[in-house]
Amino acid sequence: MPAAADSDFVQSLEYNHFTNPHYNVDFKGAGELRINAEGTTYTFTGTRRGSLGSKSGEMKFHAEDIRNVEVNHAIVRFTTGLGKSGRNKVPFVFHLPDERTAHSIAALLPDHKDETHTEAQDFAARLDEIAGPADGGLSLTKIIIGLNVLVFVIMGLLGAGWIQTESMLPYILYGANNGAATTDGEWWRLLTSMFMHFGILHLALNMWALYAAGGFLERILGPRSFLFTYVGAGLAGGFASIAWYGDRVWSAGASGAVFGVFGALLGYVLRQKQAIPRSVYQSMLKSSLSFAGYNILFGLVRPGIDNAAHLGGLAGGFVFAWILALPLNREVRARQSGRRLQLGLVALVLLAATGVATTPRFDYTVSDAMTWNDVNRPFITQEVELQTEQQKTLANLGFPEQATALTQLIETRLIPFYEEWTRSLAPLRLNPEKQTAQARDSLTKILAMKLDNYRQLVADLRAQDPAAISHYEAAEAQVVAAITQMQSGR
Repeated sequence: MPAAADSDFVQSLEYNHFTNPHYNVDFKGAGELRINAEGTTYTFTGTRRGSLGSKSGEMKFHAEDIRNVEVNHAIVRFTTGLGKSGRNKVPFVFHLPDERTAHSIAALLPDHKDETHTEAQDFAARLDEIAGPADGGLSLTKIIIGLNVLVFVIMGLLGAGWIQTESMLPYILYGANNGAATTDGEWWRLLTSMFMHFGILHLALNMWALYAAGGFLERILGPRSFLFTYVGAGLAGGFASIAWYGDRVWSAGASGAVFGVFGALLGYVLRQKQAIPRSVYQSMLKSSLSFAGYNILFGLVRPGIDNAAHLGGLAGGFVFAWILALPLNREVRARQSGRRLQLGLVALVLLAATGVATTPRFDYTVSDAMTWNDVNRPFITQEVELQTEQQKTLANLGFPEQATALTQLIETRLIPFYEEWTRSLAPLRLNPEKQTAQARDSLTKILAMKLDNYRQLVADLRAQDPAAISHYEAAEAQVVAAITQMQSGR
């Protein structure tokens, strides 16, 4: 309430509140505002922030020190050149018991407004008129964040890991983006991969960036245009990732779409610059370019970062915002929004069709490759042990006295091992037109060659042929050549 003419006005307040992220950089805890009877000085007292213990202090403001007073619910803030607030160029903030008291106190403070502040307020008012208040409840951005968190929990329960990735299998099975898997008819991976993350930090960073910029973009574009932009940027990032990395990586995360949000801010600013105050669009440009530049440079020096998806998403968001951007005018939007949405849908269809048509294909299926690896892995491990034992036996071989040991090793262990390996390959149901089935045929022939070589070596050893080992080594050289040819894909 206003002070009496012959006494100072005193109001209790708080400089920070556990329910609100806005806080005062000069003071902490509780304090007071004292306005002298003449209304010329404004003295804030409280505990100095950064001090040890409860060191109290005060800041005295004159009318010229207080500018751009704002009220947000029960919070009052203003800009000033004094104290840490002035040095850090952040508002001086304090919390009142309720919104009514906040407005009453704000009315007692000087009413000086900077031109840039007035422009920003006018812009905010026009945006509120078109899109509603910024804290108006549920939004598409919040729904997308919620879906990302939900998918993260589901993937964690499936064994993907919480703090960091513990198993890639859930990603491979349920939706990560990979050239071979996605282009083998599983194009839905371009969408599902946008909601998967490799650990809690990956999720938190992407959702923080989306929350910071997505809500604002959604308000200036409108929810439907924002959805086109977000999905379009994510698809563009997915296609770019496949084009650059092929089948070498499994990509997941919302970062391509999030980069698209910042690319869309750039696109909107350049398309509708006349509709945005200079102070606002300069801030948007700075934040967008800083976000994109920092993260791209970080991706260049740190392995495992999918910069192709980032750049693809950035470009996709820019293009979609350029197509969909409309001025902050209710009448113009009513006339043109339908047409712009049609253009956005056409752009989305063209992006999907072009990506599907031009993305490189791969001569195997992931399911076949997984089956192939599962069958062969234990045999490959056991073969290393058997070949090591064979080499030791050969090294100690004194013909013909010790030939019996080598013969016994071949007949009791090596031949049964390669026969079992051959039998395990026969029932595999593989696509006959793909590389994995061709590899199965090649490996079957190689195993047959090794079995023939072992049987011939046993016969030569029993016949006490002095050239038995040299004949075997020559035959094995042909096996090595066949393995090399199979591995090269010829």
